[in-house]
Amino acid sequence: MNPKYLALGMAAFGLFSAAKEARAACGSGLSCEMCNVSGFTPSTMAAPIGPTSTDCTDQDIADFDTACLATSATQQTCSTWESSASKSCLGCLVTQDTASSWGFLHCSSTGCQLNVQGCVDEALGQVSQEKQAGGSGSCGDLINASYGCQEYACSTCSTTDFANCANSAVANECASYVAPVESTTGACSTLNNNTQAQTCFAQDEQTEIAMATYMCGGGVAPPPDAGPPVDGGTSDGGTKSDAGSKTDAGKSGDAGGDAGSGTFGKGGCHCDVAGGGGDSLAFFGVIAAFAATLVRRKKR
Repeated sequence: MNPKYLALGMAAFGLFSAAKEARAACGSGLSCEMCNVSGFTPSTMAAPIGPTSTDCTDQDIADFDTACLATSATQQTCSTWESSASKSCLGCLVTQDTASSWGFLHCSSTGCQLNVQGCVDEALGQVSQEKQAGGSGSCGDLINASYGCQEYACSTCSTTDFANCANSAVANECASYVAPVESTTGACSTLNNNTQAQTCFAQDEQTEIAMATYMCGGGVAPPPDAGPPVDGGTSDGGTKSDAGSKTDAGKSGDAGGDAGSGTFGKGGCHCDVAGGGGDSLAFFGVIAAFAATLVRRKKR
């Protein structure tokens, strides 16, 4: 064989082997996973609204739950709620990514995410430490970077594949962003022991309402396993979190909590105001998308 072609063939084999090793290091085995995240730059989160902003009453949040979060919610019921909701309450529950402050949800033109990072900073008293405020960086900033890396690494994955990709990203290419959130030193060092912060890692309808109440309501919501106030302030027992399962992403403390800023998908409602803006924002039903988005938000 011509030595030239032999050399080219060996070089090609070397590239192929390197690609295989890179894929194996990625972990998921999915072609949609981006193993090299060197091009990722964390965005700066906006200041959070709240806590206990008093923009919403317990009844406001109960109505929001029924119309937009419950499994029986539809696009029509959520749109109807939006049209009649208090402007101040709607402006706290649903905010735009481009706004100077974020409430319970922050939304782009394609979907909404739970504002875990802002909620955590409120619970830990670290809003003044946020980079947007000129601070050195808060726990929320670290969570925001971790979530952002996972989104970057798995942005082209389907709903079905996203969970596996995010698990892999947390353990591999995004590990350097996850480590500061998991650390027992630094801005997130007290997160595990802060009961109120666990409210920020909503994992289902009940814990979402607890988080919404904490950020936009008039009183401090109970931790996830105690049940949030619904139906005029009464508690229905809630849904217990996963009590400290191994971390797959961010951080949610010993009370567990599988969610975080998961992107909402399929069904649900379409809120076209989002804090006063005129753009049409896809505010999707929460429960339908949890199966695909929770995995990256688990905590040890």
